[in-house]
Amino acid sequence: MNIETLLVSPLRPIIDARSESEFEQGHIPGAINIPILNNNERKLVGTCYKKEGREKAIKLGYELVENQLPAKIEQVKSIAPDHKAYLYCWRGGLRSKIFTELLEANNFDIKRLENGYKAYRTWVLNFLTQPLPFLILGGATGTGKTEILKELAILGEQIIDIEGLCHHRGSAYGAIGQKPQPSNEQLENDMAMILNGFDKNKTIWVENESRNLGHVKINDDIYLQMRKAKVIEIKMPISLRITRVNAEYGVMPKDELIASTRKLERKLGNLVMNQAINHLINDEYEQWIEILLKYYDKAYAFGSAKRNPEDIYTIEINTNDMKANALRILEFKKQLLTNGRH
Repeated sequence: MNIETLLVSPLRPIIDARSESEFEQGHIPGAINIPILNNNERKLVGTCYKKEGREKAIKLGYELVENQLPAKIEQVKSIAPDHKAYLYCWRGGLRSKIFTELLEANNFDIKRLENGYKAYRTWVLNFLTQPLPFLILGGATGTGKTEILKELAILGEQIIDIEGLCHHRGSAYGAIGQKPQPSNEQLENDMAMILNGFDKNKTIWVENESRNLGHVKINDDIYLQMRKAKVIEIKMPISLRITRVNAEYGVMPKDELIASTRKLERKLGNLVMNQAINHLINDEYEQWIEILLKYYDKAYAFGSAKRNPEDIYTIEINTNDMKANALRILEFKKQLLTNGRH
């Protein structure tokens, strides 16, 4: 099976036969990790291969798997009750060969991915260089960009939620309440798979993001396209923005909010940072938010100033009804198209 077959018709469960650490570093989205050799066993076989050659390494591989085979077969059955699955390892070599042969001997119909995960990564990196019809949804902190993107998706628009994929909201407070972040590699894998399913002749909406969200970095080719794309920028009264931020962050654990505020000491200065923390301690959330917005607004303005001003189209929004805002933004986009400005 080649990579095109997997991408066009993923009709079977996908098994990643690599070790746990390899899977965590990056895998085909949707794949389930059933290691033919775990981290330690993989090292043993690799050492054997280097010292004693391929045949001895294969023999050792079979020996290590033999006692675990019944449990692994049950794992495969649980995800592929019809005994049909796709399977890959790093390069479509030794590990996937061993696992495929063992499963086929137990009446499974297994299709191995040619050249393994390496082929998928080659496809991902090539795919992310192609031009994509991005339209950026911009606006300062608290304008509800992420919620509007989700409403646009409900309305049938193509969106990619980078913050959702990164498990990070893109600020000093962005990791609170989130799952562990993926690797840069996995973010690329996830983005490529989602984008591949889109109609490239239609708009793909994406939020205006920094290059880094927490510990994760957006792919260079994608980020460059995002920076060159047109922007629909939301302008919203600060009172509404404070209300939105308070609703989202005011329910979070206070100790985590304080710890995250301390991370901004170099940017805010010690005096302002302590003022912000004191507001938190005293449950004065709106005053705390007001201090933060002054900082984040400056940071946002700095980033926007690096764009071509002719590529930024501003829309005034005066409500926190995100569905209504999404509809207004769609209408605004249609007007831009009608006037030939996008």
